[in-house]
Amino acid sequence: MKAARIIIGIGGLVLITAGCELGNQPVYYGGDILLQEDFNDYQDWDQPDDWEFIDDFEASNGPSSWFISNTWIDYYSMALRQQSDIGGGGFGNSAYFGTVALVGDESWTDYSFEVEFSTSDNDGIGFDFRRSDTQAGGKSYYRLMFMNDSLNGGPFIKLLYYSYMQGQTVVLAQKNDETYEPGVWNAVKITVVGSSIRCDFNGSTIFNITDSRLTHGRIGLFCFCEYGIDFDNVLVTALDEGSPTNGNSLVD
Repeated sequence: MKAARIIIGIGGLVLITAGCELGNQPVYYGGDILLQEDFNDYQDWDQPDDWEFIDDFEASNGPSSWFISNTWIDYYSMALRQQSDIGGGGFGNSAYFGTVALVGDESWTDYSFEVEFSTSDNDGIGFDFRRSDTQAGGKSYYRLMFMNDSLNGGPFIKLLYYSYMQGQTVVLAQKNDETYEPGVWNAVKITVVGSSIRCDFNGSTIFNITDSRLTHGRIGLFCFCEYGIDFDNVLVTALDEGSPTNGNSLVD
């Protein structure tokens, strides 16, 4: 039986201690919310708390420009926007470089990661998960990546594994001639439990594979030459009912 939760307000976010405690770390069980953010507690031009913004040094046309913006769906509908054409690598190169907004805890293990996005551009959009600076010798992650622009190798959807120290990008799964639609809201859901990885796009499963290279890490929102994109309704839910997850839970 789960212990009572302690909820502590931190600015626009809430820190939740759920389940029990393992040492000094909170422990989360299947169904507990690790992160929930709709950005509606912010104003235009704010930068959201607890997010880290990193530009790949290989990218040009930077720096990135991340800020909160009104989506005009209604007066209070805010989103996280990236408004720079930063990008590098790409067509003819297995690695795409740009900018990423990171959040969460490296100790997150098994979870679902949901997010919505809308863009007026047609380049690269990615969703990082199990992103870590401690595995595979350094910076490493899985990335679900969408490309629309044919000049940059699109259209495609790829599931990638990347290791900076190994200088390695591995395509784990790929769909050609499929990608997102600009000008509308698209929905992504990524589910990782053990070595199982499932990726859903607009309600349909596009990839369902196994890979054991990475076991834990944060989530991220990636842009490659993507000028003018909104991310909204980010939700991360713990799925490891039988094996507690350590780390921080940020709930808006």
